[in-house]
Amino acid sequence: MADNRGRGGRGGGRGGARGGGYQGQDNFQGGRGGGDFVPRGGGRGGYDGGNRGNRGNFRGAPRGGFGGDGGNYGDVHRPNNGGPVPAPDTTVTEREDAFIKSEGKASLSQLTAQMGQLSVAPSATSAVILPVRPAFGTKGSPVVLWANYFALHLKNVQPLYKYGLTVTHVPPPNAAPQPNRDPKQAKGAKLGVIVKAALAKLENPGPIATEFKAHLISLKKLKEDSVHVQYRERGRDDFETWKITFGTPVFLHVEELMNYLTTLKDPANDPHFPKFASEIDALGVILGHQPRQPRDDEDSLQNVVSIGAGRFFGGSGDLTIPTGSLISILRGYYQSVRPATGRLLLNVQVTHGVFRRHGPLKDICRELGLDQMNQVARYGTRQGWNVAHVRMERKLRDLNKILARAKAKVKVFYGGKPRVVTKFLAGVAIKTDAPRDQEENIFTNPRGFPWACPYTTYFFIKEPPTAAERVAGIQYNKHITVAEYYKKRYNVTADGGLPLINTGTLSRPVFMLAELIELENLQPLKTKLTPEEQSAMITFACRPAVANAHSISTTGRGLLQLDGNDCINAFGVTVDKDLITVKGRELAPPTLVYKDRRGLAPLTPAKGQWNLRNIQVVKSGSPIKKWTYVFDGTRPQPVQGAVRESMIAFARMMIQTGVDIAPQPFIPGVGVRYEDAPGLTTALSELEKKQPDLVVIVLPDRDAKRYANIKTACDVRLGFHNVCVIEAKLTKNEVGYFANVALKVNLKLGGVNHSLRSQHKLISGGSTMVVGYDVTHPTNLGVTVNKKSASHKDKGGKTKEKKQERPDPPSIVGLVSSIDKDLAQWPAQSWNNPPTKEMLDGALVDAFKLCLARWERGNKTGQKSLKPLPQNIVIFRDGVSEGQFQKVINEELPFIKQACRETYKGRQPRITVIVSVKRHQTRFFPTDKDHLVNLKSKSPKEGTVVDRGVTQARYWDFFLQAHASLQGTARPAHYTVLYDEIFRADYGANAADELEDLTHSMCYLYGRATKAVSICPPAYYADLVCERARGHKNELFDMDDHTPWGSMAGSITSNDSAIRDRAVHPKLAHTMYYI
Repeated sequence: MADNRGRGGRGGGRGGARGGGYQGQDNFQGGRGGGDFVPRGGGRGGYDGGNRGNRGNFRGAPRGGFGGDGGNYGDVHRPNNGGPVPAPDTTVTEREDAFIKSEGKASLSQLTAQMGQLSVAPSATSAVILPVRPAFGTKGSPVVLWANYFALHLKNVQPLYKYGLTVTHVPPPNAAPQPNRDPKQAKGAKLGVIVKAALAKLENPGPIATEFKAHLISLKKLKEDSVHVQYRERGRDDFETWKITFGTPVFLHVEELMNYLTTLKDPANDPHFPKFASEIDALGVILGHQPRQPRDDEDSLQNVVSIGAGRFFGGSGDLTIPTGSLISILRGYYQSVRPATGRLLLNVQVTHGVFRRHGPLKDICRELGLDQMNQVARYGTRQGWNVAHVRMERKLRDLNKILARAKAKVKVFYGGKPRVVTKFLAGVAIKTDAPRDQEENIFTNPRGFPWACPYTTYFFIKEPPTAAERVAGIQYNKHITVAEYYKKRYNVTADGGLPLINTGTLSRPVFMLAELIELENLQPLKTKLTPEEQSAMITFACRPAVANAHSISTTGRGLLQLDGNDCINAFGVTVDKDLITVKGRELAPPTLVYKDRRGLAPLTPAKGQWNLRNIQVVKSGSPIKKWTYVFDGTRPQPVQGAVRESMIAFARMMIQTGVDIAPQPFIPGVGVRYEDAPGLTTALSELEKKQPDLVVIVLPDRDAKRYANIKTACDVRLGFHNVCVIEAKLTKNEVGYFANVALKVNLKLGGVNHSLRSQHKLISGGSTMVVGYDVTHPTNLGVTVNKKSASHKDKGGKTKEKKQERPDPPSIVGLVSSIDKDLAQWPAQSWNNPPTKEMLDGALVDAFKLCLARWERGNKTGQKSLKPLPQNIVIFRDGVSEGQFQKVINEELPFIKQACRETYKGRQPRITVIVSVKRHQTRFFPTDKDHLVNLKSKSPKEGTVVDRGVTQARYWDFFLQAHASLQGTARPAHYTVLYDEIFRADYGANAADELEDLTHSMCYLYGRATKAVSICPPAYYADLVCERARGHKNELFDMDDHTPWGSMAGSITSNDSAIRDRAVHPKLAHTMYYI
């Protein structure tokens, strides 16, 4: 199977939620939705096929580097030697076909016997046999594609030894014991240098490889159990002693791995998945050893930095810096060893990361305009400067965002002599930075401006015990400014215009001048991006498929050091020069159904899209007799008039589209001041008393926090249907924009926009319910956020507040289910899961029972012969990694079956569980221009499916690119069947074709689009539900990381539990409120 580990690796969580911001993932092509406001990327579809929204204006300049990846590559990728495109490996094809012929006819009863015995509380370690692939798909027009994989070869396959590394600090012999302090630990680059030094002390170890952290791979057993190394940090006199212990070696059976890939038969008959994980990970360590090599010393240039298990970035690589931003966006490469039928593959993909700016801090501050701190501090209350210090405070928050936990070179003075040391910064100094055991620091800034500068910050200086330690001119046992201290102690004149930096901790601050600090290079940063930064990220990452294929084959190989690599050569590993090619197929689009003057009318999409000219929705939702709108009442009268006229035009367009809406609002539009949050809340509350069927909220901009607050008020507290639009777009009176919003409104009111012609009996028979669910996790937040709590007395008798940790925000579950054969209405549920926990618990039982109840209500006809409960249930579980497949079957499926047992009387429904994943690293590229989706994206055509070449024939999975990528490299969705009681039983050898075709057809049923979407709608909708639930609890998730430490705007309050327990209003609970 191709890689699904982009969300956290085997057994790990996904790593991130999908809103705006950096999640440690690649291909920043916007989110997969965003509600009617769509802060992540604009609307989907419309009157003329629509678009996916403006990706924003790129205001930075890309910079070349690490191989210079610029140039024109033509329309399709070509082999490095300039020869013809190679055919897919015939040996692999023969082995795939042979397996299906010999093993693919296993009976359904054999495959599911163990699954049927699942209990409600299964063993967490029990293994379940995943379904065998029934066949490879055959539908569609054949096509040959490049895949972003290189073939791996092992010469003289030998067993490997895997050692665990333990690195511990050895205190000096004369060191006093410190029982209340945690042992010193080595992390990051320091740990890498220590491990590298330890390897150099091994006696004739033979070929060895490590990730310079926790594991070592060797071809033979080591002679040593442990070694000691000396380490000295930059600028320090003393050496530290570290002991590196090599644990008991684990024998890795690489020859059994290769035999399994060749025969697809496991002699141990081990049902666990994935197989040979340790052996594959060891090969990954070998491939990553060379590019991970740490610097020999801290002053040498860092060429490559690795993030996580397999992402690598070059110090001089392609980058962009958004205008006015403190981040750099770098292009790097991801690599992972993957097993496939008959061979091992190396998956290499372009990836992008967010890094801190580097260089002298004084230059960064001046670039931001943060060189007038003394002026704001002195004149902060005068007219004009009150505005200036507000602007400066925003910039200081941005600066604090990148300085917190940043690694820096800091110029310090030991014995009066300057030297450079390495420190990790706490951030920009603020008023709440205070030592616990000393007098309070004093800040003379204007009220409301908490940021410190050298001339406004006083600290208490105690008199040294000896005369030799005293400095002439300093008055001890009193407060002194930081600037005065540096001048009298070190003869350094502070630049009063620059902010003061805390290089200590919040409770034990160490104030340092900004001009003495230099930020180091290649420091990754996890943070929520601003809209401008996110736009720059998307623009920088959005490249045609051929450009990515070329850079993988050239620049990527260089950065990953796949050629001339002594380490992989020593282990007998070689990597092919060219990407592999695979067989794919292009599926025909489904036939859709709309309405025209004569009734229901078929419609065949072209190039993955269609338009709404001369057609109407299949079924209007509830009548909208009472509707009105809210607008910005501070806008000039001509603008307000334009909004009013546009709203009438919008209603007229909805009527033409077939939506049952009154042509005029039942009351005039309501003007509000959006900056006045209480006033806006009051206005919405007054509207609710009039019981409107729909309120259109005309927003002045895309402020995400305002949008979240409005949705919380309307969806949770007041309970009326609402849709948000942007004033600038609305008043353009574009029919396509109106149509896009009309589709959303009709879904919210229970309508059916379009449906499939009855080409899939499984669905058209009316007895199959489709379910999708997902879990999204809190990301780009601090691990904890401090709150002020109980007070205590310090040594001077003063009352001080003690910091406590606030609970981590919860993970959010989103679940949707169809209610009839139209697959148009998907009412939702959402609830909290423990923080970062992917697997669901017993709450799934009641949630699933509600899905069944909704289906039953939607299918009761009064005829006793008809069965209102579904006979089949197809479940799309979104976003779990390969290491979690077993957990889905062991931990979640039993709860689903329990819900069925408690609902059905007698025969139970058949269930199929499919995992859908978008965040993986597999990409496909066309091999000839006749199979391009368009000349801008140069990706494969819509409907492209691949189920061989990069998969394992034993397991049932496939890649499907259902959508037509408008720009950038298309990312296919990856589907894996974990449990099947339906398709193989009903379709036999054609089960693969039916599942692929049905999934493809469903991608055309995303209700608010007039084009195919990239992932099956149940998974898509579940993602939207999670996003909306996060918005309903935005105080927990969208804490302002611009806010100074110790005074977080999102600090916990007494109603925190009430925020966590927020739920959709009962009036909207059974609707598509989230669309």
